[in-house]
Amino acid sequence: MDIILSIDKLSSCGVASVISLSCPFLLSHLLDSTIRNQLIVVDDDGSLLNFYEYIEKEYKLIKRGTPKAFLSIRNDRSNISNYELSSLLFTETIYGQDEGMGRVIDSDITAIVEDAHGMAQYEYAHGYAYSNIFIQISNSFPFEVENRISCESISLFYIELLMFEESAIVMTNERIVEFLSSMAEHNPNKILSQTNQILTDYSKTIEFWDIEVNYPSSKKSLAMLRNAFRIDEQLRRLARNQEQLQRVFNTQRDLLDRLDSSSLNYILLFFTLLQVLALLVPSIFSTDGIFSPYKILSYLFLIVALAAYVKLKNIILSRSVITDRHTNKRKKRKK
Repeated sequence: MDIILSIDKLSSCGVASVISLSCPFLLSHLLDSTIRNQLIVVDDDGSLLNFYEYIEKEYKLIKRGTPKAFLSIRNDRSNISNYELSSLLFTETIYGQDEGMGRVIDSDITAIVEDAHGMAQYEYAHGYAYSNIFIQISNSFPFEVENRISCESISLFYIELLMFEESAIVMTNERIVEFLSSMAEHNPNKILSQTNQILTDYSKTIEFWDIEVNYPSSKKSLAMLRNAFRIDEQLRRLARNQEQLQRVFNTQRDLLDRLDSSSLNYILLFFTLLQVLALLVPSIFSTDGIFSPYKILSYLFLIVALAAYVKLKNIILSRSVITDRHTNKRKKRKK
């Protein structure tokens, strides 16, 4: 197999296209193994590696989302039974009649395969897509491999664009979930910083959000593939997680605002006391009697000011203690 890597450096997203020009065993078995992460690679030293471990080792690519398959079949549609086509769309290995679970009867699949040309825009081909696979069947495809790849390059381009979008969604989703799961380990400033970094990195994938193509047939094909690959479902999950992340961000920001406000009040009160003390000290140490009116008022003011000062300080300390307790409880539950 040959591997073609397409990398977008700005967003740190990439697509690895694996081209197989022949298959020495059941095609359905290859699809089954690909989708379920069961492809094995024999390394140069003879060791066996999972395919996704191999590309991480060789190319520093981490698998995000579910692999997608594109099949180009040169055959007459009438020679392929609906049962076989349905199994391919389900990416399930087709076993013998005495081993399998029977024919596919899922209404979503049967409705697709019973359509005359499926999602094809022109009558030269039959196109079928579901979840993680796009199958194109035609008896007019070029037989030569290079010409076949050239003919299918547009479909490959559509799939690659959608996989870039999916990789950006999945990568951001995983980062949000991982961050929310470990949030108790971070202080409010760290939470705000991390939240901002996640959202900033996701904004770098803006080129993948709304793909523009010229021809109406291309727009429709892309929309149908996008729907078949369930990109919108993943976007809804991302939106839900982003709302939770935003809620956490707002909560932590409010907490910091309150702490900053309390600290500011604490500092202002301290400086106010200094200014008042400068006025009271002469009265306290004057030669008048101990219980003179001025001295009594000065003593009372100092007592009230010191009480307010200690009270405010204790409130600030108690808030930080409560925050630490909640953090420790989360850590214990996590353990």
